[in-house]
Amino acid sequence: MRMAVVKTLAYADIFDYPLTLTEINKYLIGFSLKGKKTHRSLITNIKKIPQIKESDGYYFFSGREKIVRERKRKLIESRKKMRIARRIARLLFYLPTIKMIAVTGNLALYNADISDDIDFLIVTQSNRIWLTRFLCVVLLKLLGVNRTPNTPTVSDKICLNMFIDENNLTLPRTEQDLYSAHEIIQAKPILEKAGYKNILQRSNPWVKKFLPNALVIPSESRYASGEVEGSPRLYRGNLTSVFFNFLEYCANKFQLFYMRSRRTTEVIRDGFLRFHPHDARKRILKSYKNNLNKYRFL
Repeated sequence: MRMAVVKTLAYADIFDYPLTLTEINKYLIGFSLKGKKTHRSLITNIKKIPQIKESDGYYFFSGREKIVRERKRKLIESRKKMRIARRIARLLFYLPTIKMIAVTGNLALYNADISDDIDFLIVTQSNRIWLTRFLCVVLLKLLGVNRTPNTPTVSDKICLNMFIDENNLTLPRTEQDLYSAHEIIQAKPILEKAGYKNILQRSNPWVKKFLPNALVIPSESRYASGEVEGSPRLYRGNLTSVFFNFLEYCANKFQLFYMRSRRTTEVIRDGFLRFHPHDARKRILKSYKNNLNKYRFL
C-alpha cells in the first residue's frame, strides 16, 4: 500500500494538488481498499513515510507545503469559473442532440487558476457528433467565448475538448491509461439527460484497473426517459430523419475540410473527437514517470 500512496501523491503533485485522506482513498493507484478499516490503514501507512507531510487535512511531499495554499486559492477562482461554465452549458444544452455536458481538466477538481480556460466534454446523440460540434462552435463564437489554438487570452474561454457519441462511450484501447482513467473519474457533469448519470464510468469499467476504489457504477437504466431537474426543455422532433442525416454529413465534410491544413494533435475516430491545442496526455504521463523516479526512495 505504501507504494500505492506514493504513486497517488506523485500523480496529484503534477497538478500542485495536495490530497485529503478521502481523496487518497478514492484515487489510490492500483491498490484496492475494502472494509471498515480503510482510513485507519491509510493513516498507518502514510505515517510510515516520513517524507509525506500533512497540513490542514491535506497530504503532500516534504518541501511542497506551498501547494496547500495554492489549492485553497484556486478553489476560489474555480468557483467563479464554474458559474461561467454552468451558464454556457445551459445555453448549449438547448441543442437537442446533446445528452450530457461535463467539465474536465483542472476545473473539474476546482483546481483552476485565473488564467485557465474551461474544458467541456460533450456526449451526443448517436450519429450526430459532427452536427453537434458545428452548432456548439457557432454558438460559442456568437457568445465570444470559443477558444481556438490562436486565442491570445484563454481565461474563461470554453474549450470544446471532447465529443463522444452515446454509442461510442468506451474509450479506445489506445486511450485506456492512467491519464484517461483520471479524466473519466474526475469529469464533473453540469447537465445530463435522465439515464446518463455516471454514464462515462459505467461505459469504461477498465478504469478499475488503474483506480480500483474510484469507480462507481449504479444500477440506473441508460435509456430512462426525461431530463434532469433544471435542464432546459425543447421540442426534439425526429432527429433520425433523412434531413438530419444530411446535415450530419455536411457538418462532417465541412469541418474535416476546414481542419485539413490545421490538424495537429487532434484525435478523430468514429463517434469520438478530441480537440485540444496541446496533447496533455504525453506531458502528464512523462511528468508522472519523473515524479516516480524522484520519490521512489520513499
